[in-house]
Amino acid sequence: MDWNETPAELARAWSEQPVIIPSQSGELHGIFTPPAAEVSPTGICAILFSRNRWWCDRLSVKAARWLASRGFSCLRFDYHGFGESEGVCSEIHGDRPFTEDGLAAVQWMRKAFAQRRFVLSGFCLDGRTALSIIKHEGDTIEAVVCSSPEVTSYPGDVLNRVITLEKTRAFLLGPVTFKKVTLQRAVRRCFNLLRLFLEKRAGEDLIERQISANFKRDFQALVRSKTRCLFLQGRDDPQYYAFQLVERTLLARLNAEQRARITVEVWPGRIHPLDNPGTLRKVIARTIAWIDDCVRSPHSVRHSQYTSAMTEIAGGASA
Repeated sequence: MDWNETPAELARAWSEQPVIIPSQSGELHGIFTPPAAEVSPTGICAILFSRNRWWCDRLSVKAARWLASRGFSCLRFDYHGFGESEGVCSEIHGDRPFTEDGLAAVQWMRKAFAQRRFVLSGFCLDGRTALSIIKHEGDTIEAVVCSSPEVTSYPGDVLNRVITLEKTRAFLLGPVTFKKVTLQRAVRRCFNLLRLFLEKRAGEDLIERQISANFKRDFQALVRSKTRCLFLQGRDDPQYYAFQLVERTLLARLNAEQRARITVEVWPGRIHPLDNPGTLRKVIARTIAWIDDCVRSPHSVRHSQYTSAMTEIAGGASA
């Protein structure tokens, strides 16, 4: 892979330190990137959540060094059961974030490196992990970026309920086993919707009941805090179909002050497929640019850094 780093980022690479973070599941291995000495420090530590610390196309590596060259401390690490970290992870579910690992990372950065203020970011499950930390560390979290998160407890049902010509063609031409699985999901979807309809929850309608209780808990923690948040979505992603439930219910009820702290960006097309490194670079470029702007201009998050970040991310790595 062609990986061209700027001189400032290369300097950050030479300064990186391996870290071992104690957690309930064993030792978590990561990399700490200290801020550049020649720039004004932000006093903020950016923790870039991903199942392994190099993520797709090493984008978390590039992001950490980009932010560190602008005065941030940065941490990237492997969840338990991934990469070099200890522990066993037997199941991945979009509604079950790695909260314990995230808390262990925040607490270790406070203890080992005297970090006091944090920004967190992640994609899909990792975004949910970042969001879940606010309930426990809300006073220390300045901002969170949550890209294309799952917001229901049964993504296999609600997130795929939109029928398209492409899906119909795939079903008709698919093997028998694929058709069986698809029909099983359809039956489960109907069962879940019937269950939701029959359940009695005060103050909730059928639309809101489709949103995961875990997501609602973490969202309410976000609202109670002073943390700023960017939700980044792709208009054609199934994750955004579900997120529209959040827009119609939870977001719609916020007052002006609460709503001002939460930004929802919806991009055309899809951002979720992990087999499109070009799109993922744009997502990471927007993520780190928003974080940088959020810290430097806390009352008005601008887009000024995005073009620069996109140029460096796109030029620094190739598929």
